[in-house]
Amino acid sequence: MTERPPERDRFEAALSDEPQAPLPTGAVRRIDRDLRPRRAGPVSFHSMSWALALGCGVLGALFIAAWSGVQVTEQGHAEPLQERTLAELTELDAIVRDAWPQLIDAAAADPSRLVLLPHYPLAVPVALRELPSRPLLLRDRMLRDSATLVYEQGLDAFGEGGGGGIISSRGVFRFTIGHLTADGHEIALVTGAVTAALFVPLFLLLVSIGRGLERLLNAGLALAIAPAGLAIAALLFRSVANSRAGDTADPFTAQLWLIGADTSEVLLRNAAIAAVLGGVFLGLFALGRLAPLAALIPIPERFPHRSA
Repeated sequence: MTERPPERDRFEAALSDEPQAPLPTGAVRRIDRDLRPRRAGPVSFHSMSWALALGCGVLGALFIAAWSGVQVTEQGHAEPLQERTLAELTELDAIVRDAWPQLIDAAAADPSRLVLLPHYPLAVPVALRELPSRPLLLRDRMLRDSATLVYEQGLDAFGEGGGGGIISSRGVFRFTIGHLTADGHEIALVTGAVTAALFVPLFLLLVSIGRGLERLLNAGLALAIAPAGLAIAALLFRSVANSRAGDTADPFTAQLWLIGADTSEVLLRNAAIAAVLGGVFLGLFALGRLAPLAALIPIPERFPHRSA
């Protein structure tokens, strides 16, 4: 037979009409606390906090990726990358070398003409009046003009069917560097604006529902976890891309891997900045939690009082 707990006896005695000895103050407080209705508020509050933190993390990762895309597709950043791939894709070096004697003769006959290089897939005219003194200088000028044309017109710059099949070199260009265009820049801008418009109110709601130091914790988790994952992924991809670029014998494929490694550094930098910002909030939260404990640590006196 189980024994009845003494708290139960005191509780029933407190409810009976018979006069009883007064209960201790601690027992009354404990009975009053036990009789209070249990609320489900804390459980739903923490569940909502974690849901909001997860949503902020996903939107934050999307915003960082979109903003990195905005930076990569900016004209000043994208055109040098286009030049590196176009040189291998179009074999411009060989085209300029073969056409150079004809260009010299044409410039001597009629320097006012504009000509197109034979077998070159992009419609980039060469002004014979401005023909440089060496083939290498013409090659560099052609690459700059070609990169500008591809950035502004996209794959339409290659003419009909210029994109090529999926497994061809131009097809690979289409689905990789072919996105570094003005249209790609606008898409990245719209994506970044939409994700920012969704992230900011969700982040403010997550911070506002916190209590005290929980606001710092929520802000730190929302800003640190997803960017840290992106930074790790960018590091791994850069390592793999550099390794594959050194292993492949195809110059065009090697350039694609190297460009992928270079662009991943933009994502790595942005993700690292967001992760550090989240780490600052988490550090402030940890300091706030440790501050009351630090006040309890006795500090020895440097100059103890000497007894007379």
